[in-house]
Amino acid sequence: MARPLQTKYKLSLLILCLSLSLAVRPLPAVAGPPQPKEAGESGEGLFERMIIDKITSIESSLKELTQKVENIEKRLSRVERGLVARPAGPPLTSQGGASASGGPPAPQEPPKKRLKDTVPKEKDIEDGLRVINVDYYGAGDNTLFKAEIENSTSYDIANALFKIEVYGEQNNLLGFESWELQDILRAWPKKFTILIYKVDPDLIANYTVRRFK
Repeated sequence: MARPLQTKYKLSLLILCLSLSLAVRPLPAVAGPPQPKEAGESGEGLFERMIIDKITSIESSLKELTQKVENIEKRLSRVERGLVARPAGPPLTSQGGASASGGPPAPQEPPKKRLKDTVPKEKDIEDGLRVINVDYYGAGDNTLFKAEIENSTSYDIANALFKIEVYGEQNNLLGFESWELQDILRAWPKKFTILIYKVDPDLIANYTVRRFK
């Protein structure tokens, strides 16, 4: 709150200087011949009335200036409340990932489990069909298996039922799932995603995909 206090103090000094300047400023000369005095009005009475008019004018100016000062203080107060209420943003980071203060980079999410190099990424299903772009990764205690069915026949397939089986290192069956695909067009791979329940992707060493007839 130091800024509003300094502003108010400077404006108060400005008001005081303005008041003193107006108070000591000589009265303007009256052009033309002197007007006749009203009956019963002395020179001292005229001077007092002029002083009163001048003081009244000064008071009006001070009142207007005070109102402006109060408006400025209100605006400053609203600005300060807005700065206090604004939440602090996250720390700035450089392109290298380190924080702007020079601290260590924020921890990153570990990579998901991916397809092993020993697991084939595509296989023939027979009947002119082929599974391609095979990939899978862990989804909790399960395995999310993703791939595409490529149709190399001379006709479109309206719908087909498939079954996948996954095996371990000892050729032991780990799990299986079935699903249906529709609109398998010629030369237009059809994507699919299958959730294989209760199968750890780290244990998968091979798989088979076949079509039910």
